[in-house]
Amino acid sequence: MQQNDQSTIMVYQQSQGDNDTLIQALEELGYHYGIVTTLDEGKKQLNQNEIELIVVDTDKQKDSINNFLDYIRDEYNHKMIPVIILAEYDNKELLISLTKLKGTILQIKPILLETLLQNINHWSNHHHNKQKHIKDQHLLEEYKETIDASNIVSKADKYGFITYVNEQFCTISGYRADELLGKPHNIVRHPDMPSDAFQEMWDTITSKQIWRGKVKNRTKSGGVYYVDTTIKPIVDKQGYIVEFIGIRKDITEEENFKDQLQSELNMTSDTLQEMMKRSREYHKAMDESTILTRADLNGKITYINQEFTDALGYTSDEIVGKDHRVLKHPDTPKVIIKNLWDTILSGHTWKGMIQNINKQGETVWLDTVIVPIKNMKEEVVEYLTIRHNMSDVVHLHEEIETTQGELIYTLGAAAETRSRETGNHIRRVAHYSKLLALLYGLERKEAEILFQASPMHDIGKLAIPDHVLKKPGKLDDEEWMVMRTHSELGYKILNTSTRPILQASAIVAHEHHEKWDGSGYPRGLQGDAIHIYGRICAIADVFDALGSDRVYKKAWELDEIVQLLKNEKGRHFDPQLVDLFINNLDKFLTIKEEFKDVDDDS
Repeated sequence: MQQNDQSTIMVYQQSQGDNDTLIQALEELGYHYGIVTTLDEGKKQLNQNEIELIVVDTDKQKDSINNFLDYIRDEYNHKMIPVIILAEYDNKELLISLTKLKGTILQIKPILLETLLQNINHWSNHHHNKQKHIKDQHLLEEYKETIDASNIVSKADKYGFITYVNEQFCTISGYRADELLGKPHNIVRHPDMPSDAFQEMWDTITSKQIWRGKVKNRTKSGGVYYVDTTIKPIVDKQGYIVEFIGIRKDITEEENFKDQLQSELNMTSDTLQEMMKRSREYHKAMDESTILTRADLNGKITYINQEFTDALGYTSDEIVGKDHRVLKHPDTPKVIIKNLWDTILSGHTWKGMIQNINKQGETVWLDTVIVPIKNMKEEVVEYLTIRHNMSDVVHLHEEIETTQGELIYTLGAAAETRSRETGNHIRRVAHYSKLLALLYGLERKEAEILFQASPMHDIGKLAIPDHVLKKPGKLDDEEWMVMRTHSELGYKILNTSTRPILQASAIVAHEHHEKWDGSGYPRGLQGDAIHIYGRICAIADVFDALGSDRVYKKAWELDEIVQLLKNEKGRHFDPQLVDLFINNLDKFLTIKEEFKDVDDDS
């Protein structure tokens, strides 16, 4: 009756109360049942319930039940539901039509109730068991698909020859399925695996026992992979082995990591305490040689070392729990900070030079590496920052740049002195060049390089003979050819250096006498082929030279100089630069006034 309670029987009668004895018996035996008297009721029952058996009680009227039987036949073909039909012996026409209905059990009235109940029980159990078998088969297929999708699977016959491999087996081994089928598993055996290990495996599974272990295999291309392996013998009802199923997990990454640890830390000889001692020593070495901080995911400082205190002045009590922004120098560009956070939030390491400010308000330059520290799930749990104090190097670099600038200015002044021109000439040319470069749109750093390089524009004059350089009158053709060589000479003096300022100086010395229309010297360059440094310095040099007294001429009036610039626009000078110069003439005149010669009354 417990099993009956799980069964639902549909009883079709042509009117309520046709077979109360059957209904009462079904109730006493614990069956669930539903009584229907029309085709629509039957369809509703079949659609809403899991029907395991249909009992159809017919009368003498064939037509009244024909539609229902047709529907049952279609539904039977779909759901494989057994149908018991009760029919009168003398209703020959109905009996003939019922014998053509496949999948039905025909019972001739009158029939003993006990016999009917036995048939109901038999066919109900039969359907129940069939449905259970179908579900079990489906569940078994699901299990097989799950194992096949998540494991490396192979099957072999009782002699050990491969009969099946799944896609994952082919992927990890590098072999195609047709290259493996019919072969023994030693096709993937690595030479490092001892033969006695395989003998022990074979002895275990041929004795119908499950074998488990780690196996080192070789791919088709000669690579290595490791698998955690389980081999299960499959036996038939008589207890004979019919095949072997091998299920494996790829553990190559774990084994390679263990090999790496063993190699790097000598795990075969070092104890755990020795490994921990080394780890402490590594930490100590880093702690004493670098500036270390740790921070949580919100950027709050959680740890600093003594090197941090020495470099930035803060003690642990003063800084732990605070944001790194307390160290931020106001001159640090926001774009650098944004790039830093974008990088570490994406789990990547950030490297760069950062200008910080210490507790005393002084600038400290720190070469910085920020490393996101991740857990086993590759989740970032904190940030480790490693810094080196580069302030001395930065200050030394600044000092070198300053010294280099002073040297360039001194050499430029020496050249001007030889030609009896004042040192203020090169100061004015330098400031004119920087201002014009900024007006043209060059970056401030590049304008600063030109500012420091422009004093060297006439350095080549150091090699010009005095009788030419200091001649008070007009130079003849031969002397003019000698004077023109100062551009090439200046370039040769400077172009071997790799320093940015001296490289710029070489360009200025070489090209400040080139002209926009190509009529200049020494190479006759034209238009944009002349470096912007040369084009800028050309205007600055001519403007200042014309406005100053020289051994061979008197200073021009401002209106005359401006008119010459306009006349030479597009011929001697870059048109755009001329427009910028004239449109901002008041700024250039301010520089001229600030650095005027002592005896200059203009």
